[in-house]
Amino acid sequence: MDFVERVDRFCNLISKSRGHAISWNWTAKHLLDLARQYPGGLTEAIIECELIKRTEQAPKKQFRTLEALYVKRETPTLFDPFETHCTGYMSATGSHLQGPPSLQLEDVDVQVNMMAHTKFLEYLAWFKDRTMRFTHCQWLPEDPIKTLLPTENLVIVLDPSNEQDQQLLGTHFTSQFEDAVPEQDHNFVARVVKIEQVVRDNGHEYVQVNVVDGMAQSGLIIFWNNHTHITKLFSVGDSLALWHPLIVRTQQQVMMEHTHKTVVFVMPMEQDLAPSQTGLAAQYRAHPTGLYDMAYVTKRLQIKDLVQGALHVSFFGCVVHCERHMNRLGLRLADSTGICDIYFEGDADVDLGHVVFVENLASFGEKWIGHKDLSSSIWNVTMSQGIPHTQCLSHLSFLKEISQGLYYCKAMVVDLDEHPSTTKRFKVDSRCVW
Repeated sequence: MDFVERVDRFCNLISKSRGHAISWNWTAKHLLDLARQYPGGLTEAIIECELIKRTEQAPKKQFRTLEALYVKRETPTLFDPFETHCTGYMSATGSHLQGPPSLQLEDVDVQVNMMAHTKFLEYLAWFKDRTMRFTHCQWLPEDPIKTLLPTENLVIVLDPSNEQDQQLLGTHFTSQFEDAVPEQDHNFVARVVKIEQVVRDNGHEYVQVNVVDGMAQSGLIIFWNNHTHITKLFSVGDSLALWHPLIVRTQQQVMMEHTHKTVVFVMPMEQDLAPSQTGLAAQYRAHPTGLYDMAYVTKRLQIKDLVQGALHVSFFGCVVHCERHMNRLGLRLADSTGICDIYFEGDADVDLGHVVFVENLASFGEKWIGHKDLSSSIWNVTMSQGIPHTQCLSHLSFLKEISQGLYYCKAMVVDLDEHPSTTKRFKVDSRCVW
């Protein structure tokens, strides 16, 4: 397909401009988005500028350091997010401090104590020699050794490649959403796929976070009131290890709430887009949930490349079968390498013969599924108005050049037959193609 070749070209162009490999699927998705936004067409220069701008806008949360806080004698606001290293903890016994034990935090040459919140007193050993993030904090008034008051809005950062962290995850976080039972304690590892905006209702506020577990089942965790600030400490794409969330509902979709018993661990999404190995299989990133993360694959995925147990699967295909039932869409897609069945929650403006780009699918057993909680979408390449009007994304073909695939032609209609099934059949004169 001609459009695929244009995606290849822009992917290489932007990768060269940015100095590192850009995901092929990322390029395809944003080219289709530009074609949708500008149906009248765009120039090559504008497309290149827009793509470069979008790579610079990739979301990445910034965290303050203790060094800047301590040296500059700044007073942190209630909403500042911090990231620092915890070297251990110190009990109040034997110190001049009266109150709970203190976490010992260190950045470069700066050392600060934080009084441990009561919810973490049972788990102080988990903090030792680990990175942590916190927010909603204040200094202990007039404390000469710079002690921070306790905050409940705190997460521990894990590295799945670290042996100690692997042991913690393998020992304590073994549940899947299908195991969830209300009013029982469960510990899950799930990937963040969407963070909603803060909702205020009847004097309360909450943030909903959509997650997916290692079986590609979706779930929802709600952070209420003061706990909403915890959502500032992780991003979409990160993985959360959830210790004792409150199970509210298990039907249709697992719904959980963050409570005063819940401890959150974060495994940040890797930020680099340049895999050290060039083979396609080597670019599949093992994910803490047990799934493969295919969001970073720099080459085009075809149906033959799909592996079971994967997230963020995106590829082109031609619709060879289409079924609709209630609010579900079943598609059979084909490319030159194979056939794949997908099940999509919701509907899309697609039909037989259309070339589509399916984005952010996940495997569930032997099925490929897509729904809004996974940020899945279907882009109809065939019906895009912007592609044929953008010279650098397509070229016009003569009718005699058409074989199999998606082509764009201009021709004069010399006959029109209204079929009883409402199908319109055209006769065109190839001599009028220009």
